[in-house]
Order: sequence, then C-alpha cells, then structure tokens
Amino acid sequence: MKAVLTLFFLLCFFSSKVYAQACIGFEIETTPLIILPECNDTSGTVLFSNTRGGRPPYTFSFNGSSNQFGSFANLPVGIYELIIEDTRGCADTFNIDMTYTDIEDIIKPNNAFTPNDDGFNDTWYIPGIESFVGTEVIVFNRWGQKVHNNTRYANDSGWDGRQAGLQLPTGTYFYIIEITNNCIEQQLTGTVTIIR
Repeated sequence: MKAVLTLFFLLCFFSSKVYAQACIGFEIETTPLIILPECNDTSGTVLFSNTRGGRPPYTFSFNGSSNQFGSFANLPVGIYELIIEDTRGCADTFNIDMTYTDIEDIIKPNNAFTPNDDGFNDTWYIPGIESFVGTEVIVFNRWGQKVHNNTRYANDSGWDGRQAGLQLPTGTYFYIIEITNNCIEQQLTGTVTIIR
C-alpha cells in the first residue's frame, strides 16, 4: 500500500511539474470582433479570431459558457472575462470591454481651419464623426446667429467657412454637434476658429 501511495505521489508530482514546465512563458493572442448591443438590449456579439500561441485546439470560456468556436451572442453591455485554454490545460485570461465610449473620446473636432482655397485645411475636419450616422453640426457666430447647419456632416464635404455662399470673416465660432449614441441623443459643444 505504501509503495502504491508513493507511486501515486510521484506521478502527481511529475504531472504537475510537466504542466508547470509546459505553461512557462505561455501566452495566447486573439482578436475580438465586438458588435455592441443596440439601445442597451441583449443583442451584442463577440467573435474571437486569429487565436495563436499554446497548443490548439482551444476552449473559449466567456460569460458562463464554453465552446471551441470562440463565438458568443445575446450579450448585454458589460465588461467580461475571457479564458482561453489550450489542449494541455494552459490558460490565459483577457478582459473584454463591451461598453459604449463617451462621444468626447471619439469625436475630437479641429479647433481651427484656413479656408483660403489653397487645397490645404480648407474645410473644418472633425475626426471621429464618421463613426456616427445622421450627425447634425450647427455653427453660430459670436452674436448667436446660426451661420452653418449640416444634418449629415461628412469630412469629405465639410464646412468651408461660408454662409449662403459668402465667406465668413476671421474669428471664433461656436458649434453644437448633436449625435445619437447608443440610442441616446447627446451634444458636444466648443469653438472653432476661421483663419484667413
């Protein structure tokens, strides 16, 4: 009996040592494709692809379920933990952020432009605005008069510093950008300067 226990102990020790050696320096890489849920419902999807490292096939454990395809659906907004385990039992853990980003972190309007028809910086460029559909941009002069209104703003045909075809003078103008983000109407405000 003692010999059997000793053999069992040695086998366990050897197995754990082999496992530890196999997982030293172990690292898995994967690429998540995230489709956020609409209007905070449970229509979110995440698909993990280009998984490499370790020894395939992999088991993906995510939001309480596991599979070998790396595809999970019917997810609400949230931050999830993903565990990928290879065929040897070595595992790596990831945090997956399935939350909406504040518009201030996506849309960062340039604060000046030079509409002098030199082919450079002639229109107001608003990085990130292409991430939203149906964005309205309204611009006012210093007296609060509306000088520009575009209900489908696009950078390739952005504001050229004109009102009704006439050039507006050099100066600072105030803008409101109205956006629907996750079915919530939001506004971004600030100033933009025309330099001639």
